Parts: sequence; C-alpha cells; structure tokens
Amino acid sequence: DGIIIVPATSCTEPPEPTKNVLFMDSMSDGGGTQLHHREDACVSYVLQDVKFAGTYSVSFRVCTVHLEEVPILLTVSPEDKEVPTSVVSVPVPYTIGDWKDTDSISVELAEGMNEFSFTREMAVFGMTVKEIRLSRVCYS
Repeated sequence: DGIIIVPATSCTEPPEPTKNVLFMDSMSDGGGTQLHHREDACVSYVLQDVKFAGTYSVSFRVCTVHLEEVPILLTVSPEDKEVPTSVVSVPVPYTIGDWKDTDSISVELAEGMNEFSFTREMAVFGMTVKEIRLSRVCYS
C-alpha cells in the first residue's frame, strides 16, 4: 500500500546503544521500543526493498520535553549513488512529553535499496523517536 514503517531502533548505525543513542523499551504508545537521540549523534538505516521509486512523505513519531526544539536533518541516498537524492530539514514539535508526529516532508526514494540517516541541525538536548513513517505520494 506504499507505506513503510521503520522502528527507530532498527538502525544499522549505531548497531548497539552508545552514549548519545540509547535503545529502550517503550511503556506507552503501544509498547515496543524507542530510540533516545542526544547531542550530535547520527543514526542510519537501510531500506532493503523499496518497491516503487518516487516521492515519499516522511514523518517521525517523537517525544520531546523542551519548548524550543532543533530540527532533524534527514539525508536520503539510493544504494548506488554517492550524492544524496534528498537532504531536508524536519521541524520537531514540542510535545510536552507526549508522542506526536512531525509534519511530513517530501523525499525521493529509488526502487530497491535506499539508505537514510538523521541527526539534529546542531548538537542539542535529547529527543526520543518511536518510528519513522514513509508514505508513497501518488499523483493522479
């Protein structure tokens, strides 16, 4: 149906928790796991089998506790390209400690394998991520 849900803890880098990327059980929002991102850590993922190339809307399910949040910097690259197809800024909402989705932004995915990573636009306090949702944009 064109929707890809990526659990935040399914990252390829780092493969295990670090000082600035913590993996933990999630006690709310349906259970599962969550990733706590701090400072200037970079978190990477591989999408193994994207069935349709094209434009996808991306949003992050986040929990934040700081009134002023620093945007996420998201980079997307097809497996066979050194130059990213998308580098975008994703505004992070102040969620008052609840789970909320960021506004959707658009990125380009290639058919097959794609890599993407995120960090914050500047080193900053923590933010917790539950999942990243990619939805294919269909034009009629």
